[in-house]
Amino acid sequence: MGILVRYQVKAGGWRANVELPWELDLDRAAVGGVALRDPATLLWKLGPGEDPAAAAAAGRYCYFTRGAEAEVAHQRLRQWRIYWHDPAGHFSPFAGPCRFRGGPIDLHGGLPETALAALLGPPVWRDETAAQVRLFYAHHATDWEVLLSPAHGLQQITLSAQPLYARTEAGQAPPAQPT
Repeated sequence: MGILVRYQVKAGGWRANVELPWELDLDRAAVGGVALRDPATLLWKLGPGEDPAAAAAAGRYCYFTRGAEAEVAHQRLRQWRIYWHDPAGHFSPFAGPCRFRGGPIDLHGGLPETALAALLGPPVWRDETAAQVRLFYAHHATDWEVLLSPAHGLQQITLSAQPLYARTEAGQAPPAQPT
């Protein structure tokens, strides 16, 4: 049973802080003020995930209607995945504001790679197949993997607290497995 599921049982349920904006802050690697490496208990601010079984079994808090997914390991937030276009159709597009370098940026579904590079800068690694383009960024102690498709532009960004891609700055390829 996940830590927040235990909290929900003890507290008789939990509700999202309705005044909290669902903002993606790339500077802090945070969604709604909950950053990577924060204690998992801070997810209470965002409310319960919409798939309690996944939260309890795998530490995945899916916010399907918000376009976001949090992954918890060892009671810490390990990964955020933000969706603008989910090919499987499970997640609605993320509609919250986005911030980077201290100011607002316009991230949205369909954003082409050139516009994304203008907003985020050049990636440390780029991988392209016929179906998708993956851009890898190392930002402070976090990694970002950005997925784009030729047909839909920006699809998702995965923010990870386990910096795997920083080594690409030394010219090494990132892992072949997509997130």
